[in-house]
Amino acid sequence: MGNIILVDDIFTSGSILNMCSKTLKANDVVYKLLSHLLSVNRGDETLEVINCKSCGKMFHSVMGIKRCPACRQADDAKFKMIKEYLYDCPGATIEEVVENLGVERRLVLDFLREGRLETIGPNMVIQCENCGEPIHSGKYCDKCHREITLNLRSAANAIKKPRKLDKGTGMHIKNKKK
Repeated sequence: MGNIILVDDIFTSGSILNMCSKTLKANDVVYKLLSHLLSVNRGDETLEVINCKSCGKMFHSVMGIKRCPACRQADDAKFKMIKEYLYDCPGATIEEVVENLGVERRLVLDFLREGRLETIGPNMVIQCENCGEPIHSGKYCDKCHREITLNLRSAANAIKKPRKLDKGTGMHIKNKKK
């Protein structure tokens, strides 16, 4: 099984938009497209009532977060344990982390999907959600990530371009008086 390394100890269970806002400007077309697709205006978050993926309790989910605040806080505490373990035992396997810390394998895999951890070496335990290719961390392989990025940019450019009207279409003043 592949060894894992710590990638980002600053990551919190924040929104996709907040992660993207670190690299995109608020007036960038891609940022606006993501805002629109996620039904969020800057500073105005959409709430949805769902059941927590971990404990089953109902809570107000912001931006598609699947775990309630209490479970996210517990997960963050477990992540801190894993982080400290990986500092002490760099390159430990998933099985070693699970066995020595008593955390669930699912949680370690979730941290890999979120990009908070990354496997090293030839043994990759997660697959690209688009094509199924084995990957070290995240949700998509490099090829699919590039393809999705290109599709988003082309969609953003299509929104950005003014629509050409056919001659004789559009608005006019009815009963124009001079």
